[in-house]
Amino acid sequence: MNTNHRLLLPGIVLGALSCGVGAVQLDQGTPGGGPTSTTTSAGRGDSGTRDAGSTDAGAPDAGPPRELCGNSVDDDADGLIDEDCSCVAGTTGACFSGNPSQAGVGVCRRGQHTCLDMAELTTAWSACTGEVLPGLETCNGLDDDCDGQVDESIDRACSSACGAGVEVCVNGAWAACSARQPVPETCNGLDDDCDGLVDESLDRTCANACGPGVEVCSNGVWGACSARQPQPEVSNGVDDDCDGQVDEALNRACSSACGSGLQACVSGVWGACSAPQPRPELCGNGLDDDCDGQVDNGCLCIRSPGLTAWQMHDGEAPLCFGTTFSSHGNVGEYAWSTIPPQNHPGWRSHAAPAISFDDPSQMCGVCDCRAGGDFTYFQTSFTVPAGFTVTSLEVAIANVDDGVRVTVFNAAHPSGVVSTGSYAFLGGGSTSNLASLVAPGPNRIVLTHVDDCCSVRRIANATIRLNGSAINPCP
Repeated sequence: MNTNHRLLLPGIVLGALSCGVGAVQLDQGTPGGGPTSTTTSAGRGDSGTRDAGSTDAGAPDAGPPRELCGNSVDDDADGLIDEDCSCVAGTTGACFSGNPSQAGVGVCRRGQHTCLDMAELTTAWSACTGEVLPGLETCNGLDDDCDGQVDESIDRACSSACGAGVEVCVNGAWAACSARQPVPETCNGLDDDCDGLVDESLDRTCANACGPGVEVCSNGVWGACSARQPQPEVSNGVDDDCDGQVDEALNRACSSACGSGLQACVSGVWGACSAPQPRPELCGNGLDDDCDGQVDNGCLCIRSPGLTAWQMHDGEAPLCFGTTFSSHGNVGEYAWSTIPPQNHPGWRSHAAPAISFDDPSQMCGVCDCRAGGDFTYFQTSFTVPAGFTVTSLEVAIANVDDGVRVTVFNAAHPSGVVSTGSYAFLGGGSTSNLASLVAPGPNRIVLTHVDDCCSVRRIANATIRLNGSAINPCP
């Protein structure tokens, strides 16, 4: 009677025990590195060999996977290697308790087990030790799950100041986080540096014709340049239009009582108006000098009997002084002159408004030069109204040969008065200011001309100027 006993212990597989006559043979050459045990009974002729990888008489295998003895793998995926297979006690072999196809792939490695001599003449393979089975893939540059790929499909959450992202493992190292990273702020309407502010503290230099400035970014747009902008030029001493010139070509209309004109700006100040300006009335020029709408208003006029500026009297015949003077028109020569009365019939009109007297001398053959004289007289008159202020009275004479004396007659000086400045000499001209001799009311002015040498009798362009204006005949 043959009885096979199989004892299953944790980590140990019991081999078959044959009680009949026979021998146990061990084949160590099975592929996979594990021993293949075969038990035969020569006396009985029945086979005790159990090969989980073969079938009787070559018939096709059927049913679930069966353990193949001697290949050192868990063919039936029950967590045991070569269970139910006989072995020779003390032998060792390679083993792998995982998927056979993963042995030697990635980190997976075969281990070893030993055939143990168990009780009751049985043998069993020990547990597989030293093997490396598939594990979870981790980011370490190894094929931890032994599928032929390294670090596949491994990622982890990550973040930056800008938000969340993912890191992917590549060849044992975590690649950069996919979250957007802070970058320097630019003018784009975005929070580039992820500090919660948009386009903050962004400015840049700018310039125009007026100088440098700054532009500030706001919501992705550069603002206007802070440099002073060119402006139309105004009169302020500033180069408003930034062309390098100050107050250039600035004019404005202006006017006075006399008409219109222009003012030009110079260094921020408006200059004088070019319009004619009122001035004191100049009598006798036919102009409204003070621009009050009246011509020569307030001017005095000459009221001679003939209504001309001057009257002329030929006076006495030439005479000798009995002495010779040291200079032509000497003041002492006038002692031999006698001014005719204002209404003497010898007065005749002098048509020109100014004395234009140039006649041949009557002294030739009479007496020596400066030893005698020929006297000619010119008179005019004007009335000074009450309250009229006389600031100057001057007899303007362009030239004289040989001398002239001015005598003033009025209520203050009924017999006539002559001052030191009342004389004009040969080669000379105007007399001095005789305003102190003028009195309110009628004033008579007499010019006494002396010819003291055989030459000519001449007074060139003599006029009376009162307060700077010529006195003309009254209308």
